Amino acid sequence: MDRATALIREKIKKCDGIDEKLSVLKGAYTGKTAYILTCGPSFGNYTADYLRKRLKDELVVSVKQTYDTVGNIADFHLLNSWNYKKYDYAEPRPILLAEKHPVDPETPFLLPDLLFPLINAGSDLPLEEKLQKRLCVAQNFEDYLFEKTINRPLGPGIVYELGFYLAVHLGVSKIIIAGWDIGIPDSQIMPHFYKEGEHLMLNKLPSNLLRKGKLVTLQPGGKSIVRDLEDSDLKLINTPGFYDDEVEKIAASTSAMYKWLLSKGIELEIVSDRSLASDEIPRSLL
Repeated sequence: MDRATALIREKIKKCDGIDEKLSVLKGAYTGKTAYILTCGPSFGNYTADYLRKRLKDELVVSVKQTYDTVGNIADFHLLNSWNYKKYDYAEPRPILLAEKHPVDPETPFLLPDLLFPLINAGSDLPLEEKLQKRLCVAQNFEDYLFEKTINRPLGPGIVYELGFYLAVHLGVSKIIIAGWDIGIPDSQIMPHFYKEGEHLMLNKLPSNLLRKGKLVTLQPGGKSIVRDLEDSDLKLINTPGFYDDEVEKIAASTSAMYKWLLSKGIELEIVSDRSLASDEIPRSLL
């Protein structure tokens, strides 16, 4: 984190509510390039040492476990309830933005600077209506600018729900996004750059996750998997997944997102050797 971000975070800490905090962030990085680091497998093509040296003077937006790689060079850290873990933040801590739906798993130790409500995601809507309201389907990007609403749409994905909107709000002129591979076609598996299973949230299990000696594993949309609970098992497993054809829906929507960002005066480049995003979007290297 650079000194400018540290000063902005001090201002945010003195604000009363999220709207006031967003006013502090509005245009705070006008003309800058934002580097958004996401957790797709291609993010692992770069070493921690290289990234810390390459990006130490840049505006860095770290998504979830990419923070473990880049640490205190991150200016912002984006989280939701899925694949959540307890982070050991270096000081000065990045500005932490998180989103949460009422039916999401509990996230102890998560104390964001700005907490956004996630809508159209849980069991509050019929499934078909929820699927049609996803940002990747509706493509009503303009409706969810921070100055219009703090509610976050189901993207799905934190890049669509928070990442791009944060960059627009900060006033950047370019986004370079690394590790945005999107997923695997015809699959509900969400691969990451880290070894799967390394980032489970450790927590004593709340009573609503126990059913007569069974462990309930929560998944997006209120779905759950029930398995036998071992006495030594104190892990709340909050692994995300996709609905059928969701990877394809996201990939198909990237052209519209790219053009929407261009309409805002923001260029977009992807750093990935396997991204499913539209070929219209330039690829680059870090």
